[in-house]
Amino acid sequence: MAQVACALTIGERAAAALLGESHALATSLPAALDALQTGAIGWQHARTVVDETAGLTPAAVSALEAHFFGPDAGRGAAPGELVPARFRRKLRAWRERHHPESLEERHAKSVADRRVEFSPDRDGMAWLSLYLPGDTALAVWNKSTALARGL
Repeated sequence: MAQVACALTIGERAAAALLGESHALATSLPAALDALQTGAIGWQHARTVVDETAGLTPAAVSALEAHFFGPDAGRGAAPGELVPARFRRKLRAWRERHHPESLEERHAKSVADRRVEFSPDRDGMAWLSLYLPGDTALAVWNKSTALARGL
């Protein structure tokens, strides 16, 4: 990993992410990899497919790929014709409609993964990241925004 980071002049964390995404494309997303190799989609689109298929069963991944990259994928705009953010919304919507587990089941499992991360930055600043249930995150955002406006 350090060698990849050095060769690409990126941090080890970014190199690890890049290697993980590349591995996922090469081992479980053949249609997305083919679309990337032919130039039908860009790297951001490929990363989006990797992100949105994480945690899906192999059958669900195949169904998602067939929908977006199969012979009938021309319904509407092809993935490469959509900006990455729009493509992510389409993928996520499809994933939510076809996920084998209910949202409630997945939420219950994800609650165990909640966490707070602190990362110091330069100039005496730092980043604070929270991974928590959406309603709680929205409440924190709204309260922080109200306090900031009050200042």
